[in-house]
Amino acid sequence: MTRYHGVFAGNAKCRAEVVPGPQLESGEQLVLLDEAQGGPPQPTRPSRHPWAWLLARVFRVDITKCARCGGRLHVVEVVTEPAQIASILHGHVARGPPPPLFGQLDLDFAV
Repeated sequence: MTRYHGVFAGNAKCRAEVVPGPQLESGEQLVLLDEAQGGPPQPTRPSRHPWAWLLARVFRVDITKCARCGGRLHVVEVVTEPAQIASILHGHVARGPPPPLFGQLDLDFAV
């Protein structure tokens, strides 16, 4: 692995001044606009996977599947402020954990 520092680093402001550009064949021009689309070429998407996919791959657990009914879960709201979190939590009735899928059954027998 080679690490570049200073002007050779990937995000250095003056890197373009010291690193040579792509080598062109004789008579070849560098394409700045995509002639078929009539505009600049579209940037490629980074190859990133959603967090649910990563968790399923690492832990083999599908966190987007409801443990009770098997339906698909989805994000309803993203909250980061403590006051908003408190107001949402106070508005909902707390439920216990879902019943275990395997293991000991708790049966309520009248004595």
